[in-house]
Amino acid sequence: MSQAVRPVSRVLVLAALLHLVVAALYSTNTRLERAMPGPVAAVLGTYGDYTGARTRFDFFAPAVAPQARASMLLTRDDGSVQTVALDRDGGEVKQRLAMMMTFLGNREHRAFIMHAWCVHFIAADPRVASAEARVEIISLPTLEQARAGVGPTWVPLDRYALRRDQAT
Repeated sequence: MSQAVRPVSRVLVLAALLHLVVAALYSTNTRLERAMPGPVAAVLGTYGDYTGARTRFDFFAPAVAPQARASMLLTRDDGSVQTVALDRDGGEVKQRLAMMMTFLGNREHRAFIMHAWCVHFIAADPRVASAEARVEIISLPTLEQARAGVGPTWVPLDRYALRRDQAT
């Protein structure tokens, strides 16, 4: 019986090694498949697409929400304006905002959360005539852009404004 198992285990080891080679090939920033003969590149590309080995680092937590930050623009009765960063209190607030990004990614949930923020800030200060919630997410450069010196940038995701007479 061990004679029959030995060829099967060799095939499995060989298959695993081949898969690791394909995964390593596609994990580099260099497009090595361009130097391969067309049929070989096609077969490896198809295998890589089928198994997920051809993802070029996209397999690292693809469903993780981007980093977010939120701020409030408060306009008082006298016309003065104050911007309040919601993550100013440190790590705990940043962690909570990060957890909210799951919901902030959904437009309907985002409107509900941002409305609640506006209501809170209006209720907290009787001099606030209106509040505008702003959410931004970080946009990371591609590897090529990063090599060219481009850094991450904050891009607006949404804004939600509320006047005191609308706050309930």
